[in-house]
Amino acid sequence: MSETPQFDLIGRRRFCLLGASAPTMGLAGPESGTRAIPASDWINVRDFGAVGDGSADDAPAIRAALKVAGGRTVFLPVGRYRVTSGFRSDVPVSIRGEGNGAGPGSGAQANDHCTLIYCDFAAGHLFDVESMHPSLFRDFQVNVAPARRPMAAGAAIFLHPPGTATVANYQVENVAINHFHTGISAIRPAWGTVRGCYFGDWVDDAISLTTDMRIEGSGGHVRNNYFFGQTEGATQRSCIHLGCGYVHIAENEILGARHGVHAAIAHNPAGYIRIFQNTIEEQAEAGVHVESVKDEQTTMMAICDNEFSALTNGPTYAASVRIAANGDPAVNFIQDLLICRNITRHVLGAGGCHYRIGNGRNVKLADNLLEELGRNQPVGIQVGANAGGGDNGLMPPIVVADNQFLGTFRRRYVLAPAGTVIVRESQGCPHALLPDHAADGSEVFCPDGTPASPVMPGGTGCFARRLGGAWRG
Repeated sequence: MSETPQFDLIGRRRFCLLGASAPTMGLAGPESGTRAIPASDWINVRDFGAVGDGSADDAPAIRAALKVAGGRTVFLPVGRYRVTSGFRSDVPVSIRGEGNGAGPGSGAQANDHCTLIYCDFAAGHLFDVESMHPSLFRDFQVNVAPARRPMAAGAAIFLHPPGTATVANYQVENVAINHFHTGISAIRPAWGTVRGCYFGDWVDDAISLTTDMRIEGSGGHVRNNYFFGQTEGATQRSCIHLGCGYVHIAENEILGARHGVHAAIAHNPAGYIRIFQNTIEEQAEAGVHVESVKDEQTTMMAICDNEFSALTNGPTYAASVRIAANGDPAVNFIQDLLICRNITRHVLGAGGCHYRIGNGRNVKLADNLLEELGRNQPVGIQVGANAGGGDNGLMPPIVVADNQFLGTFRRRYVLAPAGTVIVRESQGCPHALLPDHAADGSEVFCPDGTPASPVMPGGTGCFARRLGGAWRG
């Protein structure tokens, strides 16, 4: 058996657009001579000699079905399809099975009752599709032979366009992917969909959406997926990696990896990133981690209505939401950042933090609930790369408003000494908890009485302003 998979290219001349029809096609059957069958919506790999018993090599039969599909769906009935090489195509493909057989509960999710593609090769992609037209993948599981995992390189599904085109409107639905280096990778995506999928293990990223040149990608929708990654000491980079914008990440169950969502915009500025209504739990470093790459700018980012939990994480955990500082403090790599209505529920170490904001212009962090279950007294909200750091590209308006704190915190707020911040408290704010690092001009509002003048640590008050390096009533 060759260690390097050999790909047979599925040629352009056999391609007809999705939805097109042909009267008949000559199909090269693996057991007999050429025979003619009428074109139909689906092509069954069993008609090309696929066995699906987990022992026979079904790669030739699947490849033969793909070659004649002409945009029609290649159907894999329930079975275990062992393949000794991947499939390379320069036309879109449509693959469909029956159920993905993955998820919690071994009894109800038996692999014997789903379509399982069992990869018995050491490296490379399973499906490598180079086309700007939409490919579709539905209802099957991808796994690898135990002796071959984890795979050193390659994706289960790798979508990339020719030339300077984009990959338009691809769909991956109800697919389970286990033990690949990368689950799904799309280069220059144009509003695709990944929905209802399960990611059981991976090496780098479960989903990677990036652009590789000065052409803006549109990540599309990543919705209702389940990620089950490593937790403490995780080496996986992320559950979802974004190198492009215009993406909705919504209603996912995101567990493990170093980062739940990792946004590192590269090659082209990006806009309109929405991360909302997700459960993001037990990351090793951060629930949502945003950083700059060569000062590319991100605009209109909203991180809202998510539930973050870190109950078993180690000392590397930085924050539920971490916006990294930029190398050049004059550069705001994030414009228009909204972090609202999230719930954080943690047991953090003494150096931990629920929110850490190190860059941004026009930032609002409001209406979040911070619940600390431990007794190590971490920081609640930190604006600035570190307690005594510079402005890191932070520019007003920066508003921190109406957040609620439950549990024990060393400080509710730590603010950088440069850059004015307006803090409005919806609950009492003893001045012992006022930010000890803040620029002159910063203001704090709280509802629990009128302070004495000058404001003294341990007192209470409804308004304070930072002047001359001190909080004054």
